[in-house]
Parts: sequence; structure tokens; C-alpha cells
Amino acid sequence: MIYNILNFNPAEIIEKLPLQKRKKGNQKTKDTKFYYKDIICAFDIETSLIKTGSHEAGTKKNPRTIDDFVSVMYIWQFQLGLDITIYGRTWDEFNCLVDCLCEALNDDERIVIYVHSLAYEFQFLRDKKILGSRLNEESVFCVKSRTPIKFLCCDDKLEFRCSYIHSNMSLSEFTDKMNVEHKKLNGDEFDYSKTRYSWTPLTERELEYCFNDVIGLVECLYKECEHDGDNLYSIPLTSTGYVRRDVKRAIQKLPHNYIQKQLSDYSTYRLLREAFRGGNTHASRFYSNKRIDADIFCNDISSSYPNVLLNCKFPITPFREIEENARSIDDIVKLMKKGRAILAQIAIFDVKLADEFFPVPYLSKDKCRNIVNAVYDNGRIISADYLETTVTDVDLQILFDELDDNSHIEVIYAMFASYGYLPEQIKEVIRDYFTKKTALKGVKEEEIQYNKSKAKLNACYGIMAQNPVKLEECYIDGQYVTGIHFKDDEGQRCFISEEKAEAIEEDIYFIAHTENIEKSTMPYQWGVWCTCWARERLERAIRICGNDFLYCDTDSVYYIGEHDFSEYNAACIKDSTKNRAFAADKKGIVHYMGVMELDKTAKSFKTMGAKKYAYVDSDGELHITIAGVNKRKGAQELTRWAQQHGMRDGLDAMQDGFIFSDAGGTESVYNDEPLEELEVDGHIIYVPTNVSIKPSTYETGLGDAKGLYKALLEMLLDNDLYKLYRLNWHGAQLPSIEV
Repeated sequence: MIYNILNFNPAEIIEKLPLQKRKKGNQKTKDTKFYYKDIICAFDIETSLIKTGSHEAGTKKNPRTIDDFVSVMYIWQFQLGLDITIYGRTWDEFNCLVDCLCEALNDDERIVIYVHSLAYEFQFLRDKKILGSRLNEESVFCVKSRTPIKFLCCDDKLEFRCSYIHSNMSLSEFTDKMNVEHKKLNGDEFDYSKTRYSWTPLTERELEYCFNDVIGLVECLYKECEHDGDNLYSIPLTSTGYVRRDVKRAIQKLPHNYIQKQLSDYSTYRLLREAFRGGNTHASRFYSNKRIDADIFCNDISSSYPNVLLNCKFPITPFREIEENARSIDDIVKLMKKGRAILAQIAIFDVKLADEFFPVPYLSKDKCRNIVNAVYDNGRIISADYLETTVTDVDLQILFDELDDNSHIEVIYAMFASYGYLPEQIKEVIRDYFTKKTALKGVKEEEIQYNKSKAKLNACYGIMAQNPVKLEECYIDGQYVTGIHFKDDEGQRCFISEEKAEAIEEDIYFIAHTENIEKSTMPYQWGVWCTCWARERLERAIRICGNDFLYCDTDSVYYIGEHDFSEYNAACIKDSTKNRAFAADKKGIVHYMGVMELDKTAKSFKTMGAKKYAYVDSDGELHITIAGVNKRKGAQELTRWAQQHGMRDGLDAMQDGFIFSDAGGTESVYNDEPLEELEVDGHIIYVPTNVSIKPSTYETGLGDAKGLYKALLEMLLDNDLYKLYRLNWHGAQLPSIEV
């Protein structure tokens, strides 16, 4: 049933609701002094973007005018369980709802209200005339600035939670994958660009669009709780919380303090942070900004990160310092051959590629320090007189193979640990996710279990790579402040901001490490080694492609013509068989982790650097991947441009300087001061603190602002090095050091 708050009071329904029972053995909530009402609620608002003026910005040389906007709420909707939807058109009516809810709750009772993308709604709700003074600021839990995932208000009777952070999916994905009755309706049909106000009549279809957002969300959460055996006390706040819970159960079976003994001290943690890198994403400079018309293939590494977690060895003892007299490269290699994991700060003199045609230089500008006289390839270092960086032994092996013999490496500082496989208890969790994901794919009645297993498998790496010394984002006196809570020498709970710590020359990260390291679910070094092992696997695939290599991204390679990965895959199958990193699908076909599998083919391809590529498939359809550009709309925009300008297809339109308008995404502008009076069509309205999501544009470019990448590509073209590359570089296998 749907009600307007002006003619419906939910108090009587709330009062009659039973309290939800806590699950037995839930240590986290057994001592709490509140009780949840046995109901899931959801809240959402719809807004219009209103231009209020403009202001001058830019510099004296390049002045520009920026339009000013505010967002105005014209309807809110509140879902009370599965059956009751309440709506209102003004913030006064919302405050009426809040009062009704609170009056119906005893002091020790609470209801949970989910909001999909709480970060957006909170910017409105925190206003002084809405929840403002009723907010419990200490309860505002943020994952980053302006991104709360939970808060309490109204004497802690109302608890708002973010369902986007919980699900890690858009509302459309969430309702679709949970296969609920009220799926999110098509946004294009709704027309977000239409200006609506609280007095604007809404059609039945527009109201249906609004109401589905909250009805569908509540249906998802009930279905999820039923599937996982959760309730409001136990359901995780974040998507990785499910995996963290499973891993914590597995860890309980390990020897006492097994994990705690491996947690790093502060100096080791700093080295690990320096060594941490993500996936290897890069375009061959010899093909960049060129249209390639050929038989194009893309192969993916099956379950890349879970694969290395099961098949590779990791540091399984605390790191120990290597004495200064034993830090030569020869000493380090001896330790590597003995099966030791190495963490080292190194200096490299006369950096130069052994093969000048190698398309993916391993050293990244962002992960190096004190760089002298370097030549860059879109953020990668082709050559330099000198640099410093921090690496693992896996990184070192790649550098040994990639750098010229005259490149001289010196070790500044180094540590070592023993190698071993991850504990079987943790590996069993990963295997279980992979088995369910593989076996249930395409099984219609098991769609929810499949989607959840797939998400959990992908999140396994995430809980290892989570920075254990992350600063807090706190909400204090109506402002976001970065800092850390800690106990002082007298045991009192204190807070120090990043700004204050800098002013008094206090190392805030040392304080954060002291406070947080013991809370780590798993040793941070496992996350560091996970990504470097994955990069090593990808490095081998790059070399198999030889001079046909076009582009790579974390677990995939694009290349020209067919290449033989059978030897690579045979080794992967051997490892995965040994470590039980395989599972059968519904047809009985066995799938092994780590193998290179054909993902897609194309007849044309073009890349303009990392996270910027497009291809035309065999049916002539354009597909694009450009960071910051909507894939579907971007392909349509390029195709339209090509048709209007007599080009072959949208791939030809993808050029340096092309500006995406329809597909350029959005820009969020936070308005932290309310507008007391805004006059619109003879109406005076109050505009609270708000966030304006404005359409944005994206200009396709070649690399950095200084134009170094563009200059490099022009130099390669002028010197005809593209042809030399085709003739001279054929790839090579990495020599292996068994660890």
C-alpha cells in the first residue's frame, strides 16, 4: 500500500512490531543496550538540478565562467517492510515522518533504514533544519571523506545504513541479481534532466519509478538475509564483510596467534606500503594511437588473484632485517634460491631496458623515488640515470630479466621471511567460493548463490590488500576531518587530526599503526605478494604475444593473430591440480584457475594508453573502455560522430582531443551552505545543504598534461620504430627462480 505522510501515521504499525531476536553466540552485539524492531526500511529522494547563477574561475591567462547549481528535492519515499510505502514532497513532511517514527519507539528500540548511496542523501539530511542537531556525530562512520556508510540520529532510535557500500552494486544491478519483483526501472525513460519541484504533478509512471527504488531495495535485503541466515544484528555493513566473516571463522582453526605473529611492525609496514602495486595496465607504445585492422584476440587469466592465492607461496613468518654486510644483489639472489621472500629498498643506476623494443616497462614512475633524467612511456620508465624504489623478490626477478646488464642495482635496506603456502583453512574458503561460482553458473534457480559466490571470490584479495593503517574520516561539528582516535598514556580516548599532527610534527601513521594493526584480519604482506605474483603471471603472457602484443590490464592481454598458450596453460593446470584450484561446471567440464582463456575477438582495435581502448567486433559493433566514460553511451557517441563526418566507424572518431558530452559522466559539487530562500515560479523554498550532480565532459587525450607521451609516440613514428619493433621483438619466456 502507498500512503502520503499527510494522511497516514505509521506509529501504530511501528509500536506493534516485535523486536528482532539476536542470534546466539553473536559476541559483537550481546552487550548492546538497544534492540532492533523486526523490520527493514528504506529511504530515497529524487532531486532536480537548478541553475542559480555563475561565477568567474580559472587564471588571469585562462579565465572561465562556471555555472552554479543546487539540487532541490521534489519527492521522498520511505519503505516500511515489504508492504507499506510512504511518500512526501517536502522536507517538512520528512521531519513529520521522523517524528512519527521516533514517537513510536521506546528509548532502547531502533529501526534500520537503508539508503542506496547514503553519501548523497546524507549531504541533505545533515542540514540544520532536517536531521542537523539530532545527528549523533560520533556514530557517523565513513569509509572516506563525504562517504558515510552508517549513522544514528534522533536519540539513536534511527539507524541509517548505506546499501550501495553493502552490496557494491548499483541499485539496478542489485535488484537484477537478487531477482526481486520490483526491479529498478529504466532511468532513460524517467528523464533525469526534466526539472520537477514539490508542486510538480507526477505521472503514475514517474511515481512507480520512485517507489520501485525503495520497494525493490527492501526486497533485496530481505531475500539476502533469508539466503545467508542473517538479521539486522549480523548482516555485514560492506560487501567484503561477508568474506571477512568467513575468513575469521577459518582462522579460528589455526594455531593460537598464527595471524597476530605475522602482523608487521611499523617499519616493515612502511616498506610494504612502498612495495604495494596494483595490476599491470599498459599499452604498447608501438601500437598506441594507431588503428589496427587485423584478427584481434583477448585472453583472460582465469580468476587471476584467487589463482595466485591458491597456487603461489607467500611470506608466512615475520620479516627479519638482513644485515648490512649481506645486502649485495648476489646475497639477495642466494636467499631467493633458498626460498626466502624478500622486501627491499633498492637504487638502480643507468636504468635501461635490455631490449629497447620491450612494450611494457615494469618500473612505474609512481612507485619510484629520486628519479634522475628519465624517459617515460605513459608513466613507465624506459630509461633513467638513477632511481630508487621498493620491491619484492618477485619484482626483482622481473627486473633482472628486463633490465640491461649495465643497469646496476644496489640494495639500500632489505628484509626477508620464509615462504610457504597460505593456510589450508583460508584456501578452503577460496576453493568453496570458486566451486560454487563455477558449478552454479547458468543454473537459473541458483542465480543468487552464483552471484554472491562470484562477488565473494573477487573480494578475497580485497581483505588482504586493505591498508591496516588507514586514517579515519570523522564528522565533527558538521565538518569532515581526517585523523585518528587513540588512547593516551592515561587510557583516555582522544582524537588527533592530520592537520594538527603535521603542525606538531607527530607521525600520525605511527599512531594509527599502534591503534589498528591488531585489528587486521590477515597480514598485509599477503595482499602485497598477491598482486606481484599476478603481475608475474601476466608478464609471461605478454612475452608469449611477442611483437603482436597490443594492450594489457591486470589479468588480460590483447594481441594480433593467434598465439599458443598451451605450454603456459599446461603449467597452470599442473599447479591447479596439485593445489585443488579447479572446479566442474553444470555440464561436468573442469575449469582450472590461472589458465589463459579466450575472452573475445575483434577485427579492429585502438588504444590511446592505459584504461583507454576500443575495438570493433565481428558484427561491426564498437566497444569502448575509457576511464570516466560510460561504455554504452560512449560507443554510441563515437559512432554518431563517425557517421556525421564520413568516417568508417566510431573507432576512427576516437582521436586525441575528442570530447565526450553525452557519455562524459557526472561531476559532484557539494554545497555546504543552505539557501534560506529560493524563489521559483512564485514559490519560496528552503534549499538545505545539498550535492549537485552535474553532467560533465571527458576529453580523450594522450597521456600526461606535459605531453610527454604524445611526444614519445611522435618520435617513434618519425623514426619508423614501429616497423623495427615488428621486425625485432619476438618476446621471451621469463627465466624462473623457484621460490
